[in-house]
Amino acid sequence: MTFGRSSSADLKPYSLVYNMKNKTICLILAVVLFLCSCSSIKENDYIGDLPALTVGSVIEEGSPQIIKPSLYYLDPQTNKLVVEARSLIVPKNMAVEEVIMETLLAGPTQSSLEIPCEDYKLDKVEKSGSLINVYISGKELNEREMFFSSCCIADSMIEYCNVSYVSVFFNGFVFGINGYPCGPFTKTDVDVESLYQEYIARYPANQEGSESKNITLDTPLYFITESGEFILTEVRSVTYNIDSFVTDILYQLAQGPKYNFNIYGFLTSDMKWMNDMESSIDAENHLLILRFETNPFRRTGAPSKQEMSAIYYTLCGMLPNVDAVILDIGTSGMVYLNKSNTAGNLGQNLRIYTPYYDFTTISPVNVTISSESAHQITKRIAALINRNNSSFGFPVSDKDLVSARIEGSICIVDLSSEFYEKLSKFSDARISVVLQSIVNTAAEDSRIKTVLFLSDGARIQNYGENLSLFYPLFPNIGIIS
Repeated sequence: MTFGRSSSADLKPYSLVYNMKNKTICLILAVVLFLCSCSSIKENDYIGDLPALTVGSVIEEGSPQIIKPSLYYLDPQTNKLVVEARSLIVPKNMAVEEVIMETLLAGPTQSSLEIPCEDYKLDKVEKSGSLINVYISGKELNEREMFFSSCCIADSMIEYCNVSYVSVFFNGFVFGINGYPCGPFTKTDVDVESLYQEYIARYPANQEGSESKNITLDTPLYFITESGEFILTEVRSVTYNIDSFVTDILYQLAQGPKYNFNIYGFLTSDMKWMNDMESSIDAENHLLILRFETNPFRRTGAPSKQEMSAIYYTLCGMLPNVDAVILDIGTSGMVYLNKSNTAGNLGQNLRIYTPYYDFTTISPVNVTISSESAHQITKRIAALINRNNSSFGFPVSDKDLVSARIEGSICIVDLSSEFYEKLSKFSDARISVVLQSIVNTAAEDSRIKTVLFLSDGARIQNYGENLSLFYPLFPNIGIIS
């Protein structure tokens, strides 16, 4: 195994320059080098396949990450959403969703377009499962303006961020219609004025001659992960009685998840606790108060912070004008829940790739990490290493991951020399599968096209019996089982 210290010159796309006058010898050497570099790792080891990139746009430290989202703004003349294609730089340690939102709120480049919440401040973006929560603050808007703003936000986020639903919180409160829950937004396919009127018409009070009190809404429900460490959302369609939103939401939580198998319910499903439950809303303080004579939780004793967070996120994610919850549970006492003391418990699923037991293929596996750090590539690689403590075939730990960063479209993964020493004891085929699991895991981030491996900061020129890690490696879908 041969290492070389990295420098600005080293980081240029690979090339061979020999001071030879004999063209025949050069040609033979080029052919030999090409044949020897063939391996089971899919890598850009053929010069013709490499993009024509310079040091400044490939791996040079500080290369910007560029995204090209479609931002949606309102055309007030037609009441339709119009796309503005943008090219945006993603600062380090900043989530793509945050960059898109801050740019969207800064307003359109075309003077004929608008977004009612222009110049609002972005407070937070949370991504969990198929849902994104967007928190913004600014001047007071009327309901119609908030609806139009939500449509712009939802279409922009859904278009680029691989989600299906977006909930928008204005000055701390989720958007609702005439004081009633609205549910998260999906992609807009019609003009927003028509859609707004369609939303209003859903509510029984606006249905002339109707005696029904039912309305069906998409509802984000939060449940507990298998580890008990995080909460994750499952969005499903729920039919409500407009006079009993709180009871109906809690009933859905008690049913547990229906579509996801890596999360579980935390309220008892026998519903005995509903017989003596009382709920009330302190409108002046935007506070929902829940009193239980019977413990509604499956676990005995005081509920965990994750269980309380799941109740808070579910209720405040649907009920407009409510941003805090009091749980009064008999002998367990009273707990006050708000945004600040429930933060940090929201999780986000990541797909990683682990080597199959025979080291011929890799398998996709979902793991959950904190939603707040899911955009950090270091956390994604660390999740793989922690998961693969046994799958790699030798002991690994967080210390083996020196660093991981994105430069341009390349992820640079720096692993310890001890990691490579342990891995080098295996065959090239097995080494290839282990490294490919890291490459494919990193490439789940849409910003990443290739992965370059370092060893304690140094480039790796030769490795194993017949492998070259000097080049960035492409993800390989051909070995996914």
